[in-house]
Formats: sequence, C-alpha cells, structure tokens
Amino acid sequence: MSSNLPFVHRFHAMTVPCEVQILSIDLANFPETSAKNIAKEIEQNTRRLEDKYNFYCNDSWLTQCINQRASCDIELDPESAEVFQHLDRLSQLTFDTFDTTVGSIKHLLKQKPKMLHSHAFQALSSALGKQAWELKGTVDLQKTRLHVPDSRTRFDFGGVIKEYAVDQAVAIGKQLGATSMLVNFGGDIYALGTKPDGSAFNIAVLDPRDNKTPFFAVPLTNAALTTSAHSERQVQFGDKTTSHILSKQDVEQKILSVTAISSSTLEAGVLSTSLTLNPNISVPEDSAVIYIDDQLHIHQNTEFLHP
Repeated sequence: MSSNLPFVHRFHAMTVPCEVQILSIDLANFPETSAKNIAKEIEQNTRRLEDKYNFYCNDSWLTQCINQRASCDIELDPESAEVFQHLDRLSQLTFDTFDTTVGSIKHLLKQKPKMLHSHAFQALSSALGKQAWELKGTVDLQKTRLHVPDSRTRFDFGGVIKEYAVDQAVAIGKQLGATSMLVNFGGDIYALGTKPDGSAFNIAVLDPRDNKTPFFAVPLTNAALTTSAHSERQVQFGDKTTSHILSKQDVEQKILSVTAISSSTLEAGVLSTSLTLNPNISVPEDSAVIYIDDQLHIHQNTEFLHP
C-alpha cells in the first residue's frame, strides 16, 4: 500500500455529490499508478457520461441524436449500444416497470403542464415502454441500431447513467490497479474488495423519513447498493402530486424505501426503483432486497404487504 492511502476524492456531478475512496492499490503490478490519477480518470469519465446522456441539455448526444432524431433508426456507438442492451434486459426483468421512455411524459408536460396524470399516459400509450423501441443487430456492438417508430418517444436516463457511471468508475479503478475502493455517487454505492484489514465495507442506509439519520447498515464486498425512496422528491401533474419516479401506476404506499444489493450498480438501481412501484417483481438469485415499510419496520421480502 502506498503511503498516500487512503485517498479520498470528492466532486459534484449528475446533480449529486460524488466521492471516491481508494484504500489500496496493487503497486507490485501497477508501479506507475497513483490514487490521484485513478480518481482523476473516474471524475473525467463521469463528467463525460453526464455531458453525453443529459436529458435536460440541448447539446447532449441523447438529446440531439436520440430525442431529436430525424429517423426511426439510429446507429448507436458501442457504449450506447451496451447501455441500451442493459436497459433491454432490465426492462424484461422488471416487466417494463422500469421505463426510460418516461422522458416522453416530461416533454409533454413542458408543453401542457396542466394535463391530467391519466390523460398524459393515455395520450402517449404507444410512445412508452419497451414496445416503443427495439434494438437491431445486437450481436456486434459496432453495428447496433435503435429503432423508435413513434416520434413522440423520448428517453430519460435518470436512474441509469449515474449508476452506470459508478460501475464504470469501478472498472477504471480495477484497470489502474485499485484493489480496495468505495465509490458513492449520491447514495449509489459500489464496494470494491474489502478494507485493508480484510473486513467488509459497512454501508449505512438512511431513515426514509429523515435522510440524515442512519437506520441500519449492510456489510458490502465486491457488490453494489442503492436505495430508492419515493418520498424524497415529488412531481406536480395538473391534477395530482406524484413521486419523482414517474409511472402510470402509483408507488406502493406501504413501502417507504427499497434497498437493493447486486453485482452491478445499474441493476441494483433499477431493482430498487422498480420495486417501489411493483413489489411483485422477482428478485434475481444473486441480488438481495431490503424494504422499510410505513411503520419503519425492516423486511427482506414482501410478505408484510399480504398480512
């Protein structure tokens, strides 16, 4: 271990505080690397992803090439093809509960802010969900096309790219020799390896009614943890205030938060978000889920919803 470790690097991106803690590096095989350079590479890549996939930026690749497309078919670069392949699989896993095409709803509400919730989803029924897009030629990421027949369909990668950026941060750390590292982008967390003493990282999950107070902790090693709480932010429709997790269906009111643990931050994030809407989704065997109910009780399955 280098004498300058542990090393902590903080920055702000994707609307959240980001932190990278590097605790150990394999200097025997990576003698030229340094924690500072690893952190620098991670921050640069995170900002690159933010610029490329920003739904709210008119100059982003997502806006210009996808959401303002001139054709039904868009040729994807390998990275974007990989992202859409992940979304394809995760849409199937969550029975289309996790839906990046809700950008269509956000775009419509900018034009008609007083539109009713049910009317907005009904008006855009053919522009939403996995039915609204298809990947073609997915065997070779160099030749993947995105087919989007409805011109009203718009993609919002909120809940995707921040988590994807955490996974890429871990990949960068590994490539540059990090063996013990904790990445935390606004509560989306990945623990690489263990602490130098061999113990697991102890990750606190916050009280959903007081997001400054730890509620319980989870030991984490080579895994990701994300938490979704529908009470954190709200969106105003013409007739109702809803969770910031936009969906045709309402969130499950008996669930205050869902914490998911998985092998990738992207999968954990999709699971924790989707389960606040549809707790009947099957959780993969290599993942784990922890619920906090409206009485602040902790559960590891959904039996509490069916007393």
